[in-house]
Formats: sequence, structure tokens, C-alpha cells
Amino acid sequence: MYEITTCPPDCNFIDRNHNGLHFVKNNQNLIMPEGPSIVIAKEALEQFKGKKILDVSGYGKLDKKLIKGKTVKEVTTWGKHLIIVLGKKLAIRVHFMLFGSYKINERAAKANPKLSLSFKEGELNFYVSQIVLIQEDLDSVYDWSADIMNKSWDPGKAGDKVLAKPNTFICDVLMDQHIFSGVGNIIKNEVMYSAKLHPENIIADVPKEKINFLTKEVHRYSFDFLKWKRAGTLLKHCNVYKQEYCAVCGGEVTVKDGGKTKRRNYYCEHDQVKYSSDELHSKQHKTSPNKLTPAKGTTVKALTVKATTIKATTNKVAIKKAATNKTTTNNVTTKKAARNKATTKKAISNNTTNKSTTNKTHPKKAKSN
Repeated sequence: MYEITTCPPDCNFIDRNHNGLHFVKNNQNLIMPEGPSIVIAKEALEQFKGKKILDVSGYGKLDKKLIKGKTVKEVTTWGKHLIIVLGKKLAIRVHFMLFGSYKINERAAKANPKLSLSFKEGELNFYVSQIVLIQEDLDSVYDWSADIMNKSWDPGKAGDKVLAKPNTFICDVLMDQHIFSGVGNIIKNEVMYSAKLHPENIIADVPKEKINFLTKEVHRYSFDFLKWKRAGTLLKHCNVYKQEYCAVCGGEVTVKDGGKTKRRNYYCEHDQVKYSSDELHSKQHKTSPNKLTPAKGTTVKALTVKATTIKATTNKVAIKKAATNKTTTNNVTTKKAARNKATTKKAISNNTTNKSTTNKTHPKKAKSN
């Protein structure tokens, strides 16, 4: 029996061989399986590739006649979707949600399968999952460049989508399956920790280089997740998810539901930065007074001419100001000198007058002198 459950980080690794993986469910902390766990399910189901479906049953409301007699062409994934391809415009899409599971060559004792596919050798059963038929070309349904596990993953395109949501919390953007298809709570929290980003950052406040790092780190970390998940050591490698203390500073990890979606966030208040609009604006616009930023379509030559004109104008103003100051200073000096001359002339006149008065009043004294 091979079964995948909806608690990938809390499952106990039991067995692994060429047929797939076997997990045993832990009843606590159920979470939705993430992209790497769906890849593991895909690998387990690949044993049915090229096999014909002989019978279809289950309580799921889908057209079973379209499935019966078809051959499994391929088993693939897109994010959290497991896709069994039966033709160019026919596929079964399985989303395990929170409580879904599957079993190979065995049925659950106390549950009826939502969909059961019988083959000449073996059977495949799905439980409590969202199952639909896709009757379109998959390339028109899925954007493969948004799948974090796909070779077509495009970090640049993801970055543009992120920046198009300036007023959204970073923790909500990472869970947007149209941008990061396959990201779940573990990848979200571990990637924010690696980027040193607080989950309550608004996209508009986050430096662009951080966004670029984030889109690349999501893809890189997802394959580490896959490797550790296969080995049954995923939780041992988590730096912040379900951890009590920060792996870097040793401080307590904060656990809080956040964002619009109110999903569980694990983060370090000390090592994960929360940016403010004022702080980002200051960093982006801290330039020298004469530094010019070219507008769209402005040539370097035009910008140089503009800078030269500004410099010449500045120098002209400075020279004019200096000349004005010099003239003002000269005028003040001239007026002061004239005032001093007038004062001296007046003093001489007063002295002469006083002497004349003294001679008239004391003629003898004046004569003896």
C-alpha cells in the first residue's frame, strides 16, 4: 500500500521503493500538501503510465464514461494539482485540499473512494479530494511558468506579478497560486526567513532586490524541500517553521496568524525586517543636488547638455551674487569714509572756534602763550 496524506511535514517515513512512497498520517497539524509533496505523489502514480483503465467507480460526480477504456498517457503536476493525462483534451485533476489522500492497490477500511480506477494489474483510489475532468488542452488551462517545481518556472515573470500587487502583504502574495503555484505554509515561512522579510511587509515597501531574491529562493528551496521530504528529514531542516527559537539569533520565534488570509506565520522579530514607506523613499531618493535622473526616452547627450546648462547658470548666479556683495561692501566703505571725514572736519572747526573764544576771553593769557 502507498498513501499520501495531507500532513507532509508531520508524517513518518515508512518505506520507499520503485513503486512510490508510503506515509502514515499524524492526526495533528493537518496542512495542505505543497508542490514538492505532489511531485512525490506523481512519482508513485507513474507505475500506471501506459496502462488502460478497465473500470471506474466512486461517489464523485464526474462523467465516468469518458474515463473508462482510456489509457494513462502521462502523470504530471501543476502546483498542488495532480494531473492524470488521458488524452490531448482529457485529464483528471486531483486536489487533495486538507483531508485528501490516495491509496494504491488497497482500499480504506472505513471510507468509500471518491474515485477508483481499476487496471489489469492494480487499482488507484482517491479519498476526500477535489476531483474534476479537464476537457481542454492543458497548455491553455495552466501557466507552467508559475509552477515552482516546473522547469519552465520564470522568476522574472513572478516578480512582475508580485510588484503588480503593491498593497498586498508579502505573506499573502507568496500563497497566491497564480504567482507561486505550489507554495504552502512551510515554503512560505522558510523563504521569508531566508529573505529576512517580516510577513507583514507591504509589497510597495519592500526593496526590489528583495523581491528578486524571493522569486529565485522559492524555486531553489522547493527542491531542497523535495529532497528532504523524500528522506523524511524535512522538519529537521526547518529554520523557523514549527521552531521555538530562531536558528540565527536564538530568540523566540513568533507564531501569529496574519495577512488577509489569516494563515499561520512563523518569524523572528529580530532578524526579519519590516520596512516602512518613508525608509524606502529615503533610500531611493537620496541623491546629490545636481544629480539628474533621465526621464524615459531622454538621451545621454541631452542630459549632459542640461547638466552643463544648470552648472553654467549656477556659476552665473554665484558671480552675480559675489559682484553684488562687493558693490554693497564698497558702498558701505565709501559712505563710512565720508562720514569719518565729515566728523574730522567738524572736530577741527570746533577746535578753531574754541581757541578763538579763549583768546577773546583771556587776551593776556593768550599773549603770554
